[in-house]
Amino acid sequence: RPKTMVRTDIIEHEPGEVKAIVNLGKSGGDYSERYNYALGEAVEPGSTFKLMSYMAALEDGFIQLTDSFYNKPDGVLYYGKKVHDDNRKETLGWLSVEKAFAVSSNVSVTQIIDKYYKSKDREKEKKFINRLYSMNLNNKLNLDLSGEGEPNIKYPDNKTWSGLTLTQMAYGYEVLLAPIHTLTFYNAVANNGKMVKPRFVRELQRHGAREAQKDVEVIKSSIASAATIRKVKQMMEAVVTYGTAKRIKTDLYKIAGKTGTAQIANEKYGYTKDKQHYATFVGYFPADRPKYSCIVTVYAPTVNGTGGGVVAAPVFREISDKIFAADPDMSDALKPEKRGMMADIPFSKSGSYSDLLYVLDELKIPVKEGIAKTDWVSATGGEKELRMEKRTINKKLVPNVVDMGLKDALFLLEECGLQVSVRGRGRIVSQSLTPGSEVVKNRAIVLQLTVDNSIDN
Repeated sequence: RPKTMVRTDIIEHEPGEVKAIVNLGKSGGDYSERYNYALGEAVEPGSTFKLMSYMAALEDGFIQLTDSFYNKPDGVLYYGKKVHDDNRKETLGWLSVEKAFAVSSNVSVTQIIDKYYKSKDREKEKKFINRLYSMNLNNKLNLDLSGEGEPNIKYPDNKTWSGLTLTQMAYGYEVLLAPIHTLTFYNAVANNGKMVKPRFVRELQRHGAREAQKDVEVIKSSIASAATIRKVKQMMEAVVTYGTAKRIKTDLYKIAGKTGTAQIANEKYGYTKDKQHYATFVGYFPADRPKYSCIVTVYAPTVNGTGGGVVAAPVFREISDKIFAADPDMSDALKPEKRGMMADIPFSKSGSYSDLLYVLDELKIPVKEGIAKTDWVSATGGEKELRMEKRTINKKLVPNVVDMGLKDALFLLEECGLQVSVRGRGRIVSQSLTPGSEVVKNRAIVLQLTVDNSIDN
């Protein structure tokens, strides 16, 4: 096994399309992709499984978000095993269900599951497991890629079931899930309860012609009631607002998710020696109108601690920031219904008509219609739309390139036979040769550009 491993899955939540999978394993000093851990390695998920435990208790009507449970300073003892919280300063005393989830209290979730699902005849234990099964947690996803790991959520009649099993399962031990399984479940929450199969292929083509269409495949129309889904969404937002992932909170958009830190069992000594961990963050964004779900897992981290909130969550935030910045549809400021909040249409340089139309169309910025087809235009912004006027270029006369970008100006001036030198950067604010004067071949022209970074290319 590599000493350090980072794996990431990204799904577009509604169609379930897998946008990216990265598996980086470090052996020696090099990172490489040698195995698809994201699909193939079923592991104990740790605290990310608390979502499933809370959903079961909510769905069975045992708890509400405002219910409180008391956390003792020394934890809780189950059959000789002490369960405690690592971040005890935040988890001592009375905690509401929402806060217990947000700060990832092991003591709270085990108390809940033990109180409502423990019974001597194991009938209540069966009810808990049946609830998990009803959310499709025990089945493979039958993915289009080979090597999918086998989920394992054992039943109370299993020979390995013990008095500890129920409370251990409550916070993600004695269960096995591959990261793709955990992500699919969280994506179902983002999708208002509808679980869709991760889709790797949209269609099959032969010589450019479509042969088969791979439609969205719904695994389960609803993993829980609408009321439960609303509650757990609120809990997942609390994780980022004030809980274990508060360091990745941003004012630009909302993130919902759950941190996880699972100790890895040593083959020889179990959990007692050579302690290593999986650090995980799984969630979706933007939380108020989800578009992407993502899971990040780091195996045996050696820097900045071992917790999912300090190791995996920042990686999630870096990924979500880049996606948010690259996708105009995710930005409220660029949506047509929000544009009234903007003081003016964004600044645009004058230049190539076709290039400007392409950019403006991508950004969904309105343009004043009725402009005749032309190669070059002057552009000016208004309150509701961008205005463009036709610009005629005569190669025998020095063109006016003020307000243009450097690329377009160089093309025009050099096509006229002028030698161009440039000062500054940004858009052009002045030129040394008078616009409209006669062109003298190989004559020098100096362009002065603004150095204001706010309007750089």
